[in-house]
Amino acid sequence: MRRRRLFWICSISAIFGSIVHVACSSDDGAEHGPSFDGDDGSTGGDGKISSGSDGSTTNDDGSTVLPDGAIVCTAGSVAVVGGGSSASFAAEATGDQSLTAQAFTAHLVALPAIAAFGGGYQAVFHVGGSDQLESTGFSTATWTDLAPISGAFAREAPALAVSGSTLHLLYQANDDAGGGDGFKFFHGTLGGATWTAGDPMGVGADQSFGSHPPAGAGDSTALVAGQVGTNKSIYVRSYASSTWNPSSQIDDAGASELGSIDGNLGSRPRMIAMTGGTSDMMLVYTRDGDYKLMSFTRAAGVWSGPALLNVNAYTTEAFQLAALAGGKAIVAWRGADSHGYVSIFDGANWSTPNAAAPFSIESAPGVAIGNCGSVAMAAYAKSGGNVEVVRFDGTSWGTPAVVTGASGSSFVAIAATP
Repeated sequence: MRRRRLFWICSISAIFGSIVHVACSSDDGAEHGPSFDGDDGSTGGDGKISSGSDGSTTNDDGSTVLPDGAIVCTAGSVAVVGGGSSASFAAEATGDQSLTAQAFTAHLVALPAIAAFGGGYQAVFHVGGSDQLESTGFSTATWTDLAPISGAFAREAPALAVSGSTLHLLYQANDDAGGGDGFKFFHGTLGGATWTAGDPMGVGADQSFGSHPPAGAGDSTALVAGQVGTNKSIYVRSYASSTWNPSSQIDDAGASELGSIDGNLGSRPRMIAMTGGTSDMMLVYTRDGDYKLMSFTRAAGVWSGPALLNVNAYTTEAFQLAALAGGKAIVAWRGADSHGYVSIFDGANWSTPNAAAPFSIESAPGVAIGNCGSVAMAAYAKSGGNVEVVRFDGTSWGTPAVVTGASGSSFVAIAATP
């Protein structure tokens, strides 16, 4: 019996004197021995990428290894909008890259609304002086100029919600809107690059109204609006096929479940759509009297609650809410000490409040789902008006990153795609 002889060819290469790549091949085409990654971004036998000199390794989280060994994250994107008494801004960046503001001359008097939509972002500002709602959008490279939404004059902060392939706007008319529309609730939709607003939120003459604007969240087929009624109870109503359905009360009007309708204190409710858990929607509001944050959740069309977030979770100001992965959620508010606090819902319970901004800020932090390995993100305007973004890894908040050019801000909102 004749034995086949194999000839082995081995190569050894050193990259920057720190990583060695050894591979031996026989003349039958097979490769033998380990394959180690270099810090030039090449991949080894395990499919991982390593920076080499700092030992960083990634699998599929969107990280990129540069030729010099530096690692940047290119997963998803983040957008931050805001402003103050003299100007406003919008910023967008891929992954965890630095954010630079695109400035607008309009000044803001309330928290802006922002939503990821159509492969980009859409934002709506409540502009001071006129109380006009104005919009801007980001698609691939830049934000559009701010454009007035015809006929939309508002009180407090607007709300945005995505239902299927439609972006919805919810707002409360200002006192001098004309035609007796002050404090009434209205609805609009985005068609292409143009908003159509002024749709009364209600059935016939039964138009919803209240002391604070409505909230909204959408699923694949319908929009759901939430509000605090004049009797301090919580109501929801759905919108589908261009038709509003009658409202329904989701609390029992008991003293422990009342929403705040004080015109000077308290704020509008907030709503989100949820995925990956047992609930598909959440509504958060401030309780009457003590302004504690309370939550309702919806599953299979049925609302449950309310649940007290925490005895130390309360605010007399507007707060912000966002959905997280795995059926979780995060709510953020400015405390009595002017610091920025958050509480995270794990699908069943709310966490003890912790400080995302342990220093004075101008208003409630904006919050969003995390990207680049983070669980959540927060954005806020520091005392003095500079804006920062910080990421939460599930245990602690990281080092804040400044949004360049966003000075003089009082109100901030954030949205992200993982």
